[in-house]
This record gives sequence, structure tokens and C-alpha cells, in this order.
Amino acid sequence: MSDLSEIFETMERSELNIWVGGGNSAGIGRASAAVIETLCMPTQDDVFLDFGCGIGRTTLGLLERFPAATIHGTDIVPALIDFCNAEIGSNFAGTHFVATERDHAHYDRFVNGDREPEKIVYDALASSIDIAFAFSVFTHLYKDEALENLKLLRTTLKPDGVVLATFFILDEMARTRLNNKETEFPFDCDIPEGAQQFSVDSTKHFEAFSPSLIS
Repeated sequence: MSDLSEIFETMERSELNIWVGGGNSAGIGRASAAVIETLCMPTQDDVFLDFGCGIGRTTLGLLERFPAATIHGTDIVPALIDFCNAEIGSNFAGTHFVATERDHAHYDRFVNGDREPEKIVYDALASSIDIAFAFSVFTHLYKDEALENLKLLRTTLKPDGVVLATFFILDEMARTRLNNKETEFPFDCDIPEGAQQFSVDSTKHFEAFSPSLIS
């Protein structure tokens, strides 16, 4: 079995790390896992879903805490799933990674490889997940896609299961910081309540929501 630090180092060296936003893979993975542990209070017996798993940074962070955990990872980009299976799935028997079919205008250019029908994948996971998490996924989805995927995640949960997901939220604090030019992303602070806002360049798509859309 590969040492966890070695897998994190492999992530760091991989060009795929840039595809998922770059940065320190170990730091990001461990920080995300710490958030899950703090907010969701997982146990070794919980079943996890890493939705939009990328190269598995959060999954690996969780495996440092729960090495025997059952973790399912899904993503729409086959190359990312291939990496996860090669580096994580081959070393941790409780992990399972699959590429799912879903079109997205800004990410289809990364799709080159086999994918499973989304309905088959998530039907197989129905009512089986204790904790589903999605870091830096809904921050890149259009409003309708985000709402659809939240409903999809709900179908995977056990009756007492939970979803932990990150969003860009256009609340009062965010609007103040936008007005003061204190944010990294130039969202429009004058967007009406209940609407969605996006900012697109040639390679990336970001989206923010007013709180009422996801409450």
C-alpha cells in the first residue's frame, strides 16, 4: 500500500491538479476533511459520497482519519476518475470511483473516455449514503444544474444522511465586500434577491447564489 503522503505528492506533481484548481493537494484535502469531521461528526462505519471528487483530495484527507471507510467518488471527467482508481482505489479497498455521464458547456472539453449512465450510478447508491460532500462543485454549476444535483444527492442519502456542499453565497456580507472591491471574484453585488449570478472567462465558470435559492 502506498503511503498517504506519497499519494498526496503524486497529486501535487500531476497536471490534473491544475484541472481541479491547483494549490497544495495535501493542505486542501486535509482542510476539507477537517470541515467534514467538525460539521458532520462522521464515524468509521459511515458511508461517504465524494460528489465531484476530482483527483480525490478530500477522499484522501478522510482516509487519513478513517482508513477503512467506504467512500464512493463520482465525477464527469474520466481522466480524474482514472487517477483516483490508480492512486487511491488500488490502495484502499473501501473506495470506489466512477465517471458519470453529464454534459456541461465549460467542462465537456475535458471529457475523453468511458462514462457510466448517471441514472444507473446514482440508482445504485440510492438510500445508502450517510454523508455526501461536494467541495468546489456547486460553485461552478448553473442555477438549474445546482438545484437538480441537490435533488440527486438527496436520493442517495439514508433517512438520517446529510449533504455538505460549498457555495458562493450573495448574502449581505458578500455584497458589502463586493461593493468594497474586497473579493477575488467579480460578481455583481446588485443582483436581485433570489437570482443567480455567474462570471465566465475562456477557461473557468463561477457561480454565486442568493441564500433563498439553496435554503
